[in-house]
Amino acid sequence: MNPLTPLVLKPLPYAPSALEPVLSSDQVRTHHEQFGTGYIKRANALLARGGPQGVDALPEDERLRFQFEWNGAVLHELFWASLTPGGAEPTPEFTQRVLGGPAGAAEIRSDLITAGVGIMGSGWAAISVRPREGVFVHAVSSHNYPWGSGCRPLILIDCWEHSYVFDYLAQRRVYLDRLTALIDWRVAEQRLREAGR
Repeated sequence: MNPLTPLVLKPLPYAPSALEPVLSSDQVRTHHEQFGTGYIKRANALLARGGPQGVDALPEDERLRFQFEWNGAVLHELFWASLTPGGAEPTPEFTQRVLGGPAGAAEIRSDLITAGVGIMGSGWAAISVRPREGVFVHAVSSHNYPWGSGCRPLILIDCWEHSYVFDYLAQRRVYLDRLTALIDWRVAEQRLREAGR
């Protein structure tokens, strides 16, 4: 996505009720519509304020705010696409080549949950790929995804409280344990191909 192009809220790739009973339709709808729309509106307003020069024309504090809002919008779009009703298993080739076999698939899911639980405050649990490191699991504080280091997300899991508070209150581990069963590994494979791996 080009940070100089106004953002548009994409529809969910499934009905808001499709992730039940893991996430209620109210949780999904509020999260997607209210929070997604908020990030997009604020990012687009800052982009417009910059005029033809875009965000480069803004003062530093507004550039940082734009980065926060733009990342929030983009990461949420990638998050919703990382999930599918009922989950989708990785292909045997991906399981073997990338995850190191069935035990590796279970381990990477466990590592993803651990990364999410360990976030201090808000952020994201991610499975990413970086040219020299290959596939790895990490936590992302706030919306500070490390795009600049060549990192590309394969799977993103939202660990901000707004993503689970209606359904799980403060039980982030329970949320992550249940939500990671809905990962769409086909999306991870596609993103890995797009990253040239």
